[in-house]
Amino acid sequence: MVDGIIDDNTYTGSKKDFDKKLLKLKGQLFQLGGEDNDIRDFVQFGTNLLTNIHYFYSKSSVVLKQKLLSSILKGKLIFNGEKYRTAIFKDAISFICGSVKALQGMKIKRGNTLSNISPQVVRRGIEPLLPG
Repeated sequence: MVDGIIDDNTYTGSKKDFDKKLLKLKGQLFQLGGEDNDIRDFVQFGTNLLTNIHYFYSKSSVVLKQKLLSSILKGKLIFNGEKYRTAIFKDAISFICGSVKALQGMKIKRGNTLSNISPQVVRRGIEPLLPG
């Protein structure tokens, strides 16, 4: 009996159940840890692909070009005889493009260049300098 609260049989049975659940959860946690590396590799591949999409697209076969477009666009790309109709991007691509635009709006602020400051300095003339 555990401090007069539960009997030994209940404690032993509950402990076995919790140990099984704990072992199962540890196994799931281990599997998730392995997926982190897969996700990292996937993100690295995707970043490389998106960064160099023009190169990959220009060097691809027609089938691969169709796969690239279908991974970016929600629907089919439609040609009306003169030009392509504007397609809707998949949510992930829209999110990435929106994030990039937001980051592009943030510019590094720099101080005035020396050429902008120099004309503002009073030039020294014939008169003596006065103590500041």
